[in-house]
Amino acid sequence: MRPVFVRSFGALALWAGLLLVLCGTASAAPPANDAFSSAIELSGDHVAVLGSTAEATLETGEPDLGATRSVWYRWHAERSGVVSVRCAGWGEIKLGVYTGTAVAGLTEVATARAGCPESLFAFRAAAGRDYQIAVAGKGPEPEFELLIERTGDPPANDDFDHATQVLSGNGPIRVTTEGASREPGEPWHAGSPFGSSVWLRWTPQRSGPASIFPCEGTFHPAIEVFTGQVVSSLASIGYGAGGIPGEGNCSLGGHGGTGFPAVAGQTYSISVDVPKGLWGWAELFLSEAMPPPGPSIARIAPRIKIHGDRANIRFSSNYGGSAFRCALDRGAWKSCRSPKTYRHLRVGRHRFSVVAESAIGGTSEPVVRAFRIHAPKGVRR
Repeated sequence: MRPVFVRSFGALALWAGLLLVLCGTASAAPPANDAFSSAIELSGDHVAVLGSTAEATLETGEPDLGATRSVWYRWHAERSGVVSVRCAGWGEIKLGVYTGTAVAGLTEVATARAGCPESLFAFRAAAGRDYQIAVAGKGPEPEFELLIERTGDPPANDDFDHATQVLSGNGPIRVTTEGASREPGEPWHAGSPFGSSVWLRWTPQRSGPASIFPCEGTFHPAIEVFTGQVVSSLASIGYGAGGIPGEGNCSLGGHGGTGFPAVAGQTYSISVDVPKGLWGWAELFLSEAMPPPGPSIARIAPRIKIHGDRANIRFSSNYGGSAFRCALDRGAWKSCRSPKTYRHLRVGRHRFSVVAESAIGGTSEPVVRAFRIHAPKGVRR
């Protein structure tokens, strides 16, 4: 009878353990800041807070961050300035910053859906305003550290309306994204919400192919070119998905640059963004279409060398590789090369003409130079 008792006792213990597990699971409480209305209050220029999304839920109407659970924080901006928000950890944690007082009626300020530690962005905070911060997750690692830091003043060209005017092409342009952020309605540059953009504005004087590419810097920027006058309704005409060839002496190699067909008089807005919302500096080159070629111009050397009855004449063109045709006095035009030597010339005044011909500039206007052959000493003419 004892073996039966042992087996019965073992089964009873198994059921008791399972019951304890089930009861423990059922009694696990969600985080205190699971609900939007119970958000943890935060303030200060430098905030670091540990948290977890374990056992958290989603509320009806809350913004979709692609997660299955979320917790809430409410940060009060004591001063205006650029604020960076990021998370530390390795879970599938997403971040969202909003304004508003009702979970179903929030206005998005900035979001990052990449997961820790890639979830990072910056936004422009206004003094005295409350910002609702959602930390959402769906993976097996719910723990995180939320970091909020006021970084200072943004670059002067952080906003679309304050873009830096580029006055001429084919020159270096230095930009910094230190303290930069996205603004409401700003498009996702190169198809991704990087979140640290600055703006350039350029109006070309000539139509033709143009390009802008990074040369030096601390990061490979994402560069996108737009037309339009309002940041929320811009039309993209080119972005650096695969990069374009840069100059050989550029350390960044042109990766992240873009080319586009420029139209003279059309204003283009150019965004310079940083992958993952990081900050740094870069030197860019904006290359515009070369001016149309001018006409061929033939030139005759200032001095014609006279030796008795011979004349040695040098000439050139503004385009290398040009061909020439020459004529002396009223003679026919003939192909010639510089220097051209005429022999057995009669004493008196002569008239030399030359034209240059090139595939670029066409045929030049004739250039004429007069010279004189003098009689030998002691001979009267």
